Amino acid sequence: MWVATAAESQHLDRVLAVGLPDGELMRRAASAALRVCLLRFPSAKHILVLVGPGNNGGDAELLADLLMRHGRSVSVVRLGDGVPTAFKADLVVDGLFGTGLSRPINGHAAELVKAVNASGVPVLSLDVPSGIKSDTGQVMGVAVRATATIEFIARKRFGCTPMGADHAGALLHDDLGATVPPLSACVTPPPVFRARERDAHKGSTGHVLVVAGSERYHGAAVLAALGALRGGAGLVTVASVGGVVSNVRTAIPEALVMPLPSLYGVIAPQAADTLREGTWSSVVVGPGLGQADRFMTALLEKEWPFRTCFDADALNVVARLALQISFGAVITPHPGEAARLLGCSTNEVTVDRFGSVIALQEKFGCAVVLKGASTLTAVPGHPVMVNPTGNPGMATGGMGDVLAGLVGALSHSPVADAVYLHGLAGDLCAEEIGPYGYTASELAARIPKARAKLMPCSA
Repeated sequence: MWVATAAESQHLDRVLAVGLPDGELMRRAASAALRVCLLRFPSAKHILVLVGPGNNGGDAELLADLLMRHGRSVSVVRLGDGVPTAFKADLVVDGLFGTGLSRPINGHAAELVKAVNASGVPVLSLDVPSGIKSDTGQVMGVAVRATATIEFIARKRFGCTPMGADHAGALLHDDLGATVPPLSACVTPPPVFRARERDAHKGSTGHVLVVAGSERYHGAAVLAALGALRGGAGLVTVASVGGVVSNVRTAIPEALVMPLPSLYGVIAPQAADTLREGTWSSVVVGPGLGQADRFMTALLEKEWPFRTCFDADALNVVARLALQISFGAVITPHPGEAARLLGCSTNEVTVDRFGSVIALQEKFGCAVVLKGASTLTAVPGHPVMVNPTGNPGMATGGMGDVLAGLVGALSHSPVADAVYLHGLAGDLCAEEIGPYGYTASELAARIPKARAKLMPCSA
């Protein structure tokens, strides 16, 4: 499912209208919204329809007419009509502003939005909740808090952001019978994982090197190794300082370990040459690494021939020392780490997640996973992928470490597949354990079950 910018959405409206009778797309939008009103709000008899300028207001006008034909009592309020003193409606249809909104709502429009939000009446927004910036999900002064929002033709970027999704309520979609051409972003489709060959063995299913941990942080290495093992890696070696190695030996007997020299509690720089001599299928660097500036400098100053996922502290060192990642890597920052890599504030990343992930991909020339609600994945030469799996219960320590290990295990699959699988395992946790309170290790344990859901059924 394609995800459109405001400009792409407006272009689609113009292109798709060619060859159709005048106003046909608008009539289809009104009909789609009518179906939502009748099916989702069947007891709504008195409906207040808010009409603004442009196509969004045109959709609302046509919908008002259709609702009256279906026996509903309809009141229409247009911008400039004044703010109703009381809402005696069972449903409000929000058709004030659509994807074209570019400045904060104020004046009469703002008072109308505030009155809608204070009324307690269910709200159906058309395409975008009025007051939400379509491309970023930002509140433009004030915004409608909808019960449901129906998006037309393509999905919009606002729904892939936490604030935009909160204001949208239940996000519905209708393509209006249109075939949408490729756009700049899309929702990640469910990956399909094939069964292994019968003669598979541990040497043929990948050897992941996890370079993680420090004397201060032990658990991150364990969780990254669990992510790699549960992701199907045949062999996982954890390379770290003495305390971490001892902890891994106890916690994960299936993992191999490689003790490395330490310097002030972190991995020493001479370890880089030792690791470069291995035959790893993929490498994960960073979880719990600490301030290993000298080690990371030594690692990146020479050719590093392995596909590598850089996460957590490795990214902080890259940002702090302005190191370059010049090979086919994957970086997996959360918004704070992304801000340090881009030299901006965390808030700037949060309010423009799409722009931030694209900026990171262009700066480092590698695949980027910007973690958070609706995790975004940007890969050179491909649309930005919006992950549809996962839930708020995953907002707890260690989840990113498991993801980094999983990215390492699935090094021959698109990186968006690992993100999807990770989120699906979190959804299984929410179903089986509860919406909150499950741990990263419990999520790792459900990766195999999540993967089984994404495998084709046997004939």
